[in-house]
Amino acid sequence: MDEHSIKRDVHRFRLPQGWEDETIHTFRGPHDGDMQHYVILMIDDNVGIIDIGQYARRQLESQRLGEPPVEVIRQGERLLTPDLTVYECVSKWIPVDTRILYLRQYYALKNGCGYSFSCEFTKRSLATIGHEVDQLVAAVLEETEELDES
Repeated sequence: MDEHSIKRDVHRFRLPQGWEDETIHTFRGPHDGDMQHYVILMIDDNVGIIDIGQYARRQLESQRLGEPPVEVIRQGERLLTPDLTVYECVSKWIPVDTRILYLRQYYALKNGCGYSFSCEFTKRSLATIGHEVDQLVAAVLEETEELDES
């Protein structure tokens, strides 16, 4: 996998009372078979939870409320790299009549923030590029720096 670094300037500004930043980051990946792949990242500031399983279960419960039924294939903590544990949930669902998709979700806690990643795959692409998504998640989490409050 070819690698390149991404450095984005962080804009700092004050939001009016009652407003919160809920930026969603989207990483476009390869087109594999008949599907374009995207990894979606959401960051929750100051989650106040120190247990990764508790954080992941809370996120999964809130996401499942409006979704069509899914079959959870596996769920639990997973060692992504020797120094990085995430909570992973892999589900199978059928959004249209004949197409089966797999949803892989990763949850992590770092510097008081919660990180939620998700990516949809076909059965084929889960096998062919699933490891690249693992690498992307690990890279984002390992290279995330703690920002000072200045």
